[in-house]
Amino acid sequence: MTTSQQVFRRQILRLLLVPLVILLLIAGVLEFQVRRLTEAQNWVDHTDVVLAQARLLLRFMVDQETGLRGFLLTRDDRFLEPYQAAEQHLQAQFQLLANRIADNPEQKQQLSVVRESYDRWHTWAADAITRATRNDSAVDSVAFSLTGKQMMDDVRDRQQDFVDREDRLKLVRERDSASASRALEWMLVGLVAVLALIFLNETRRNIRTIDAEYASTLQSLQARTTELSENRQRLLVTLRSIGDGVIVTDAQGKVTFLNPVAERLTQYTLERAMGKHLEEIFNVVSEETRAKVENPFTKVMRLGTVVGLANHTALVREDGTEISIDDSGAPIRDEAGQIFGVVLVFRDITEQKEMLNVLQMNEKLAAAGKLSASIAHEIHNPLETVGNLLFLIRKKAGADIEKLVGMAEQEVSRVVQITKNILSLYRESKRVIPVTLGEVVDSVSLLLQRPVRDKDIALSKRILTQSRISAFPAEMRQVVSNLLTNAIDAVSPGGSVEVVVEDTRFKDSQPAVALTVRDNGVGIPDENLEKLFRPFFTTKGEHGTGLGLWITHGIVSKHGGYIEVNSATNGGNQGTTFKVFFPKLAGDGHA
Repeated sequence: MTTSQQVFRRQILRLLLVPLVILLLIAGVLEFQVRRLTEAQNWVDHTDVVLAQARLLLRFMVDQETGLRGFLLTRDDRFLEPYQAAEQHLQAQFQLLANRIADNPEQKQQLSVVRESYDRWHTWAADAITRATRNDSAVDSVAFSLTGKQMMDDVRDRQQDFVDREDRLKLVRERDSASASRALEWMLVGLVAVLALIFLNETRRNIRTIDAEYASTLQSLQARTTELSENRQRLLVTLRSIGDGVIVTDAQGKVTFLNPVAERLTQYTLERAMGKHLEEIFNVVSEETRAKVENPFTKVMRLGTVVGLANHTALVREDGTEISIDDSGAPIRDEAGQIFGVVLVFRDITEQKEMLNVLQMNEKLAAAGKLSASIAHEIHNPLETVGNLLFLIRKKAGADIEKLVGMAEQEVSRVVQITKNILSLYRESKRVIPVTLGEVVDSVSLLLQRPVRDKDIALSKRILTQSRISAFPAEMRQVVSNLLTNAIDAVSPGGSVEVVVEDTRFKDSQPAVALTVRDNGVGIPDENLEKLFRPFFTTKGEHGTGLGLWITHGIVSKHGGYIEVNSATNGGNQGTTFKVFFPKLAGDGHA
């Protein structure tokens, strides 16, 4: 330990120990005042709870009286519902209120009076209901009704006395609380004054000692500054050696550093980029909509945390060429936590995206291959039926011909619908368009009729909304096809699959459309749930590619949605449910 450190430590100890001794002496008095204030406030809160409980009790009794009056006037049992509902709670409310005022004998006595008054009215009310049920005309008399009214008025008066006493008690307790609060305030003021005087005195004494150490400390700081400068140079060498592109800006978004990888990717040298705003050299757009993407610097400064670019983002370089990139931006903070710059790390993922596109195309081809046998069967059966019908037409005459021709037309129409669905299954759109998920479900389920029929599966569809989403139709058909095919594969012969399309909301309450595919199959073990959306993971052995759910997850994320999965492998809830959320088309007038 250096001499300066010893001097500083000694002065700090003196500065702390003297106030600490005084604080220990004052702490006892302060603790007493705090306890007094807390206790007084607790009694005020207790009184508020008793008042609220008493008013709730009165409301139940008024509900009973109102329901009884309606019943006596109409003889309709429905008017007794408030009476019966309140009766279920009154006994518990009386007991709860009695527990609340167990510390107040006078209020306990008053509550007993209220209870006795209510019991007298309740006995009269029960008799009135019995008489009215027997159509006793006496209950219709004014005298009979006035008797009940007087009893309830007595209950109200007793209850009001109870409330008035509690209000008076609340005023007393509020005064006690205010008195304790004022005492605590004065105590705090006195404590602050004493501490201020102590610190002032100790500070004056210590300044002289500290001043003597200032010169030597300044020399140490100068040496530290030199060391920091050397560390900065080492940091710059490290940043230049990183394999990803690195760009550093100040708090205004002006570039202060580019490493060689960033220079190559942006086509800007450090000398040319220095002092320019990040948006000038880092122009990012959406690969799909061509809309300008929010600059990472702006997003980091707005959110104050680490952020990443959205999927399908391209960097437009100085010569007009584009590369697909993935990046993250992070704030640079000082010791006070204030942001004084942003660091952006990004890399070229063009080759990765090309590989992903190849994998997606392979998955589409695999899905098309799986459907080919079913499609051939679906087309073959109606065509064979048409051939038989046409043969019969040649043999028949008269009115039967028209019926046979109609049947043949129905089968031909079915073939036409199937072929249309086949042609549209993977037809790509160059831009997003409004899509109705219910129509996509109908289209895909028609192509899956054969496996559904072969396994005797009960396939039910509930299209509860026609709300639309903004999407690529072919990709939506792929999502529905993947989920339905997995559900059909998972269930045993004779099982069931349910598809629901409905309006819902995201976790942030934004409007959404949900697609739910639920099956009663074998379920997914817990250890496999977290692996579902990994590429090449499959539970189907050689019959699965391991890409379906991975691509489905990518498509859903691309469209701004997410997937929830619930599964059980035993018990009455065995099966799996996939629920996919998509943003509802803004301004969509469909319900």
